[in-house]
Amino acid sequence: MATYADLVPENLTLIPASDFQPGQQVTALWNTVNRGNKAAEQAWSERLDVINLSTNVVVATIIVHEDLSAGVLGANETRARTAQFTWPTGASALGRFSIKVAADSAANILEANAGGTAESNNTLELINEAGSDVQIRNLHVDTSDVQAGGLVSIGWEDWNLGNSPASIVFNDRIVVRNQVNQVLLDTTLACDPLASSGGVFNGAIQPGDSRSRGLTFRLPEGLAGTGNITITVTADQNSAGAGVLYETNLSNNAETNNSASTQANSVAKAYADLRVDTLNGPGIGVGGEPVTVDWTVSNHGQADTAAAWNDQIIFSNDAIIGNADDVVIGTVRHAGGLAAGAGYSQTATINVPMRAMGHYYLAVRSDSGAEVLEPDTRADNVGAARGIDLATAYADLNVLDITAPTLAQSGEDILITWTVRNDGNATTNLASWNDKLVLSRDSTLSADDIVLAGSVTHPDRFLPGKVIPGRPR
Repeated sequence: MATYADLVPENLTLIPASDFQPGQQVTALWNTVNRGNKAAEQAWSERLDVINLSTNVVVATIIVHEDLSAGVLGANETRARTAQFTWPTGASALGRFSIKVAADSAANILEANAGGTAESNNTLELINEAGSDVQIRNLHVDTSDVQAGGLVSIGWEDWNLGNSPASIVFNDRIVVRNQVNQVLLDTTLACDPLASSGGVFNGAIQPGDSRSRGLTFRLPEGLAGTGNITITVTADQNSAGAGVLYETNLSNNAETNNSASTQANSVAKAYADLRVDTLNGPGIGVGGEPVTVDWTVSNHGQADTAAAWNDQIIFSNDAIIGNADDVVIGTVRHAGGLAAGAGYSQTATINVPMRAMGHYYLAVRSDSGAEVLEPDTRADNVGAARGIDLATAYADLNVLDITAPTLAQSGEDILITWTVRNDGNATTNLASWNDKLVLSRDSTLSADDIVLAGSVTHPDRFLPGKVIPGRPR
């Protein structure tokens, strides 16, 4: 076999070997050995590539030229190589890195060996991980008397126990659950290394360093905010459960050791409890006509109310109050507070909606605008519905009497008065209409009658049973 050179890179190392800091100068050392049986007699170049495999970013590419100024590289001889690069900053500073050397990267040397690997054994790769390991420590509740509806202050520390600084913005996720595992709070708090606190620049969280953190939130009122409350804080997690830091440690649990939990007992509070105790109203009515209802409300809770509120009168097609067929037909304001155990009465006259003949329901909802704090008992603010039968609405106008002179001359002005009454069960649907006066030779209206006045206007709606006396003309 003919003689050939065979360049092989060996013994690749880094200084420092680990714990890389953003912006730090790193030195790569390796040897290039000629494993062939012929000297490398031409100049060649070697390439150092540093790639962040986690972000797929090429961090550095350095070309080292061999110009044979030290002479040819004979068989089994070695050249020591050195190259420097800057460790990246920001998101590219953390991750799984490939540091790869390629000898004779431009293929200037004709290489061969007995194994046929002379052109493929020119690369040497070193894998190195640079990452933080953020953990939550010293999670505590600062509020001494935790109660439903109250503010709760918590504190904790973000520790970096990895080998590289946490130098980019990440989130701490805070989740609060009650004793039935209902989520009361799910929020995030950004940790920004570039932010300042009290005028002091915080900077990246270095290995072995920490940052103090805190949050104040409000528990819900009522049973949801009462009892055993669990607070969990997770470092490097957004609201979707994802992180942005590359984390690594010797235990291989750097991505799962980010959470800490604590508990607090939240004391219950006393609340008011408004209930509609009674509802009275007519059993029959006419669509579009007024009805009078009265009701009573009392405070069955353990606390006084402190505000005024509205009571609503509701008309419904069925006995279910709260579905889509409900119509609010009246609102009455209750002024002032109501002590625990006390009550009040209300009365209102309102028009029921115009509906076809049938069976309907009336009900009252107390505190319709939720102005009184009732976190768990608002469902009983609506009293039992009361049935009402509606009749078909109609008006029936009747002339009761007419007064006119018994004698009159042709062309003479005379005074005529008459009285009209609505004998129907509903108000007229029009606010005005015309009465017509007719002069006839007999008591029967006919085509030969004389119209004395064809447009005597009535100017207002006509309630059932109402009489309009003495209309003059």
